[in-house]
Amino acid sequence: MLQLYHSTGAAARKASDFVSGFAEWKMSDAGTVSNAEVCVSGRAWDCWNQLMRDDLIEFVRAEVSAEEQKVLTEHQRRIRTRVNNGHCITGLKFKEVDCNGYFVYSFSENLSKFRSGDLLVINEGKPQGEDVMNNGVLVWLQDIDHSKQLIKLDKDQEIDPPRGSSCTVDMGFYDYNSERIKHSIELAYESDQVVELLEGRVRLCRPDQLSATDIAKNRQDYPGLTLRQSQALVSSASGPATLIQGPPGSGKTFLLSLIIERALATGDSILVTAPTHKAIEHLLTMVAERLPESDLPIIKIQGKGKPANLSPRISQTNLDDPTLLELRSPFLIGATVYQSYRMHRAGMPKFDLVVVDEAGQMTIAHAMPALISGDRYVISGDHRQLSPVFVNPGAHPDYLKRSVFEHLHEHYSSATITLDVTFRMNSGVNEFPSKAFYSSKLRPSACAANRVFAPEQNACGEFCDVICNVGAVTYLELEHQNARQRAVDEADLVARLARDLLAQHRVAPKDLAIVSPHRAHNEAIRERLLAHVGSEMQSSVKEQLVVDTVDRLQGQERDVIIFSLCASDREYAISRAQFLYSPNRLNVAITRSRLRLFLVGSRYFFPHQNGILVDSKLLKLWESYYEYLVENRLRVVYNQPSVELLRASG
Repeated sequence: MLQLYHSTGAAARKASDFVSGFAEWKMSDAGTVSNAEVCVSGRAWDCWNQLMRDDLIEFVRAEVSAEEQKVLTEHQRRIRTRVNNGHCITGLKFKEVDCNGYFVYSFSENLSKFRSGDLLVINEGKPQGEDVMNNGVLVWLQDIDHSKQLIKLDKDQEIDPPRGSSCTVDMGFYDYNSERIKHSIELAYESDQVVELLEGRVRLCRPDQLSATDIAKNRQDYPGLTLRQSQALVSSASGPATLIQGPPGSGKTFLLSLIIERALATGDSILVTAPTHKAIEHLLTMVAERLPESDLPIIKIQGKGKPANLSPRISQTNLDDPTLLELRSPFLIGATVYQSYRMHRAGMPKFDLVVVDEAGQMTIAHAMPALISGDRYVISGDHRQLSPVFVNPGAHPDYLKRSVFEHLHEHYSSATITLDVTFRMNSGVNEFPSKAFYSSKLRPSACAANRVFAPEQNACGEFCDVICNVGAVTYLELEHQNARQRAVDEADLVARLARDLLAQHRVAPKDLAIVSPHRAHNEAIRERLLAHVGSEMQSSVKEQLVVDTVDRLQGQERDVIIFSLCASDREYAISRAQFLYSPNRLNVAITRSRLRLFLVGSRYFFPHQNGILVDSKLLKLWESYYEYLVENRLRVVYNQPSVELLRASG
């Protein structure tokens, strides 16, 4: 449905200049504007286009400005404060330049939230304020080895990082891409194809309007295909755009790989893009596995640093490769939106098909380079999982504070194909998220429904009673009330629970993941876990067991998940309510598991248990989740030194 939102600047314009151009709204039976059924004058659309284009460009400017100010404000703080905030590492000592050209430094203390891919600035000494950026060298973080206390940095430009014995690395900032995005917006609004799609004026077929014969044939050709997957396959070959909502574990990546395989077979040139290189590489890998003997080009445009570890079937190159412009259809290229813009500007012809994956995490503005690069689209995401991250959401109109997938889904809800079978979660793990987020329509496949975790019945260990508990979900509750971004006692308990799963119940490190909202808490868990596991297991734990934020685990799955809630401080929870109690973040956290989900935390995390008055929707969801855990006897109260299985009813 088209809605008239305005930014602060746009709202100051005469509303009559826009509204007077509308002749009639033709409403559907549901009370929303039907596809291509809005009757307006050309003058009105021109005015609306100008408003939206200006809002999008202002959105890009405001986000970049807020990001720069955030970094500069942090640089003004004393160095000890920056360290404690997780935004600085000091006392770095240069060790070597390794075989990959990375600058390696040792450190004695690391409380940072930094992770691979972050842009940082390194200085010799301990500067503060403007001197941090003015005197420093921009670098990209490649890796932090916590056990060896080493950090690897890749220089951003020709200037080498300092080689001193007392260096400091801070958050960095450089505006690489805003001009590319703003120009993409300008180009998009010169294209009726893109504008009409964004405004809801394109006719997209509803699932019940697709060819029943073609749908049946797909299911005959691919016996494991669900009805919704087959509908999406038909739609992708026949319409200008296909919207696919992919709930957790619903076979979205498999479906996209099948769509791409079919499109290549018909001679299409295809662009695959997503918010991260990892998501792009995951989809390209699945396509390569489907086409092991084919000689059709599958190409990944490299990111910063060394090439990714991909199948030899996937060629890796950079944007300076002249052979890219010589490609002839069919072929497949995987690239970020920024890279797709650069290909477009270099003269690459439009792709026959653009596949946008994880579009639920991509803003409307950042989708523009992808939309101007193709003739038709497959746009896949889930607005019930993680949404884009905004640096300054208060600066934007409401319609820009959502993803491109949610924006299009609102216009084309009747044409969106929502996958409704999860191949990941068993019945116990699936029960609450299906009811809370998917109107109880997400159901486990026959092979997943009855899949269960099988603990070692004769095992010993501190948490055997908890682990051997019947059921797919267990909430292990412990008492603390003042934790913010790090809860030491909870981190230690999580580490000991993970130790028992690994050592006593034969869970492989690669089949277990630990997630929490905060990087600092994850560092504490990782440190305690390595201290608790035996030396023979440390190497595999470091290499294979994921300890990360909820955001980083979207799109992944494990047999067993431990979700550590961490926070219990009332004032902190109030100040970070929109982050901590995000429904989308909860959905992601509790849907990564195939067999067994453990939640660990204080009851004071839950807003209604801590007297926290937040947005009613957030409060209602978390209250209902707590009640679900209690009423279904899934809550276990931890009382050191023993675990009491208190099946509390209130």
